[in-house]
Formats: sequence, C-alpha cells, structure tokens
Amino acid sequence: MQGISCTFTSILEQKLIDIHSNGLADVLLIGDVNIDLNKLRDSNVKKYMNFLKSNKLSQLIKDPTRVTMSTCTRIDHIITNRDDLYVTSGTLDLGLSDHSLVYTSHKKRKSLHALSYIDCRNYRHFSNVEYH
Repeated sequence: MQGISCTFTSILEQKLIDIHSNGLADVLLIGDVNIDLNKLRDSNVKKYMNFLKSNKLSQLIKDPTRVTMSTCTRIDHIITNRDDLYVTSGTLDLGLSDHSLVYTSHKKRKSLHALSYIDCRNYRHFSNVEYH
C-alpha cells in the first residue's frame, strides 16, 4: 500500500500542476482511490490527508462507500479545491455493487452578466413608398 499511495499522490500532484499551469481553477476528482479514510491512524491515510491539505483539497464524502459483511470502508472519494461550490455530497446504496454510488450537488452559479433585452426593428425590407 505504501508504494501505491506514493505513486498515486505523485501522479495526482503532477496532474494538479498541469491543471494549474493551463489556467484551470476548479478541480473535481471522483473515484475509487482504495485509501480507506476510516483508518485515520494508518500512516498512508495520514500521508494522503496531508497531501490533500497541502494542496488545498477537500474530500467531500463522509460516509462509508463500501460495506460488506466484514468491512465498512470509505475508499471512494470526491476531491475538490472548491468545496464552497457544493451544496451536498453523500452515498447511495443501489444494490448493484459492493460500492455505493458517490454524489455531489453543485451550487447554481450566478451569471456574470445581467441579462438585458434589446428591442429592435429590421428595416431591410422597408419601403418608404408603402409606409406613407
């Protein structure tokens, strides 16, 4: 697990550098990360959480995402650098897999420009003779 976690975080860190260098601001990563955030004392989990914190990332899922007869883990994550943009996040057990569906709901963005309406007339076919 240690090598997997280090490889994962180094790949993720490179992707974040690419995202920021391209001028992109909002990050939303969703996936089965296989790092169980229920095991907060585990050294790999601590490293992962420190990585998220140092990159100003938040993990939105707080409930278990994989529940079996013998385990209850939180390995499916939604990671963002803009947690202020999301109203709610959670899990849904659909009964299709041993993993629950993870979801988040984005706030409605305000338009940057106020809408304005312009009334106009098309005079392309205007005839001064017919008008009088």
